[in-house]
Amino acid sequence: MSPKTLAGVSVSKSQLLAASFVIRMAIGAASSCSYVALAKDELALSPEKWPQERMHREAASLFYSPFYVHRWIAYPSFVSTDLDGTKLRRQSQPGITYVDLFLASWCIPCQRLASKVLALHKKYIGRRVRFAYIFAHDLRLEARSFAIAHKLPGGLLANHEILKAFHNPPLPSIYIGDKDGFLLHRYERLKNEDIEHLDRFLDLATQF
Repeated sequence: MSPKTLAGVSVSKSQLLAASFVIRMAIGAASSCSYVALAKDELALSPEKWPQERMHREAASLFYSPFYVHRWIAYPSFVSTDLDGTKLRRQSQPGITYVDLFLASWCIPCQRLASKVLALHKKYIGRRVRFAYIFAHDLRLEARSFAIAHKLPGGLLANHEILKAFHNPPLPSIYIGDKDGFLLHRYERLKNEDIEHLDRFLDLATQF
């Protein structure tokens, strides 16, 4: 495979993978959240198959965090209904980063943070990032009213299967699925500083 070019510099696939891994570790260290998915098959290869493995692990260890979980979890696919009543299936696609905001119309922090998440959504239009607004405990009429009031571009209604797949997240929460279809990170009980952190991550992640 021919090297790719990033910011005018030729980089190999192994270098891209190493950079991606270090970014994941940095997220685990920088955040106070208690859940990040990790470890990739490539990083489990023996030194004979990947001589640079030790270097990658040493670099990643600089960002070690006790909140970093050493296993990968597939990002949940689900079937839902949008605010117009149309049933749809959402499944991770390669190369797409997913940002799912769980909220509810009666949730005061959700009301306060909706506009800031929307501003972030608009910033990353066209950069292979997909945002979804998932109403966890609302009827369609309530969710539609909230979406209209806060100018959200639609939304989805959570069902039992969705809440089970995401472990019934406290509100508001954001879950992130990476470009490879894995659960990367989550922000529970979302705060202003979490949105700033998410912005920095997305800016890095969309460069690869």
